[in-house]
Amino acid sequence: MSLLALVMGLASGVAGCAQPIDGPVLELTLASPDKAQDINGPHVQHFAQVVSRLSEGSIRITPQWDVAPEGATGWDQTVARAVAGGTYDMGLVPGRAWDELGVESLRAMDTPFLVTDLDRLQAVLESDVRNDLLAGLPEAGVVGLDLFPSELRHPFGYSKPMRSADDFDGAIVRAPASATTRMLLEELGATAVDDPADPKAQAGAESSYGPSLAGIATGNVTFFPKTESLVMDSDVHDRLRDDQWELLEDAAAETRTWLFQNLPSDADSAASFCQRGGRIAAASERAITGLRDAGERVRDQLEQDPATRQMISAIEDLVAAYPEQTGVTSCPNETSVVEDGEDDLDALDGIYRTVVTARMMRAAGVTDTNDIRQNAARYVWTLDSGAWHYEAKADHYIQTPSESGRYTYKDGLFTFYWNDGGYTASRPHVNPDGTIDFRQPRDSNPAYQALADGFWSPPWIRISDIPE
Repeated sequence: MSLLALVMGLASGVAGCAQPIDGPVLELTLASPDKAQDINGPHVQHFAQVVSRLSEGSIRITPQWDVAPEGATGWDQTVARAVAGGTYDMGLVPGRAWDELGVESLRAMDTPFLVTDLDRLQAVLESDVRNDLLAGLPEAGVVGLDLFPSELRHPFGYSKPMRSADDFDGAIVRAPASATTRMLLEELGATAVDDPADPKAQAGAESSYGPSLAGIATGNVTFFPKTESLVMDSDVHDRLRDDQWELLEDAAAETRTWLFQNLPSDADSAASFCQRGGRIAAASERAITGLRDAGERVRDQLEQDPATRQMISAIEDLVAAYPEQTGVTSCPNETSVVEDGEDDLDALDGIYRTVVTARMMRAAGVTDTNDIRQNAARYVWTLDSGAWHYEAKADHYIQTPSESGRYTYKDGLFTFYWNDGGYTASRPHVNPDGTIDFRQPRDSNPAYQALADGFWSPPWIRISDIPE
């Protein structure tokens, strides 16, 4: 922002007078850790448009996108500090981020399993509680203008669903830096990291359908909603006239209403996630109870702060009028990747052989010569209580490749997890002689679907039991 433009703007009117602003244009920069095309891009863009309209062009909001350094951790806090330090005049910072910077008031919104759908979120953000949530921000050097809605947060597994406390125990889980989120994951036995997504090092993520990598979401588990705080550097706020601040408040309120009218529902976001190759699983009631128990322990810790306890109680009263939604349990027109029931891993135990030919690969639609050459071979497979191993032979192989990994077999659904983080799911038919036909395999990455169709098309012929 030009300090001269700001000073001239301040001198051009009488403080406290809510009227059209005359004089030079007041330019304000607004920083975001996201890109313009990301899920929160409309938050910034619509607000800037409304400010321009309400001010008749006398206040201009200039977005600054993706301002966190490449590969940085704690990117939300980086933006927050930059606004508080005067690098940018305003910022859109996730509400979860502020508890790392000494702000306690927003933690109530991240209480696990308290606000679990957008209707309940709207009830809270359109109430007076919103002002209480923003009240602690001056502790971090900013003033809160408004609190916007964003997507709901679910557990995501990169190679298998994260449906229960057992799935989190001992796991490394990616989550944006937040003391409250970290507290929940640690109560579940996980280690929280805010490193870039890495399916090889991490079991999964606490995330939402919009930015998540293709993996497996547990759609009927919602930890909490993501909110976006619209904040201003305290020094800039102190220089504004009252009417300028009120205009910005009006623009923010109008933007919040517009967002609730136009943000995709959780079901719509889930459908888009599925189109990108993601899958959705459902947790059992028993598993959800275990997750909620951990959430209750987090709530107990949050309520040690009297103000937070009061806000949690107020939020609970607001959401009680809305029936709790069950969440998404599968991709459209599909059953859940993992359904309730007992594992049946031993049922397929044995040693099998199969032959994948180049003709099979081409018939399935594979056109890449290298893909055909790498996968056409004679295979010997071992399935042993959830662990797989293969050795492959082909005339064009210099040496015999082999690899190991894991699979699940539950309620007739076989899910084969590749070591690059992907998976292939199928409902196999087991013949009386033990031969397995893998029917309609579905790969987690649509780009590999033709490859999966060809690779899994020949039968697996059972040749022996697992040696004792």
